Amino acid sequence: MFVPKPIFKMLQNRSQLSLDQISHCDSLAADVERVTGKHIGTNTVKRLLGFYEEGISPRVSTLNIIANYLGGSDWDTLVQSIGTQASRFKFLQGELVTADLKSGCLLELTYLPDRKLLLEYVGDSRFRVVLALNSKLQEDDLVQIYYIIPSFPLIVSDVVRQGCSLGRYSAAMQFGVKTVKQLF
Repeated sequence: MFVPKPIFKMLQNRSQLSLDQISHCDSLAADVERVTGKHIGTNTVKRLLGFYEEGISPRVSTLNIIANYLGGSDWDTLVQSIGTQASRFKFLQGELVTADLKSGCLLELTYLPDRKLLLEYVGDSRFRVVLALNSKLQEDDLVQIYYIIPSFPLIVSDVVRQGCSLGRYSAAMQFGVKTVKQLF
């Protein structure tokens, strides 16, 4: 399943469906469109809920539609608010909640086609980019990342370059983050 358990429960409550039957995916897709005015395909809902194999990561736009359906402004803000409210419980296997890291910790991220980032945690869910291979991010950028989930896109809430905020940045959109290694 792509959606974290707390968001799955929110979807159950909002839709008034148990979401344990494949036929519920049609109903959920229709309700999402009714509420948000935006279309999500039934097959996409099936993948998000785990009825289909997880071969393709969901698009950020799809995740944002789900967040809108649940009353949030966007996916990142929704997941961040749940993390704050729920004392940092883990959503998905392999998920890394950055607020749980210690200052100085190094993370190595890879994603397709041949991207690699080495990030040093500086606190408050912020990292300094130590190494950026084949990435639009640059060394010494400061980036704010609340969570990293293998096979999900990398969502950077803010990029600060030479003291100037460049705003949000997303990477690994098609296949998601391939590997996350905590070096120390």
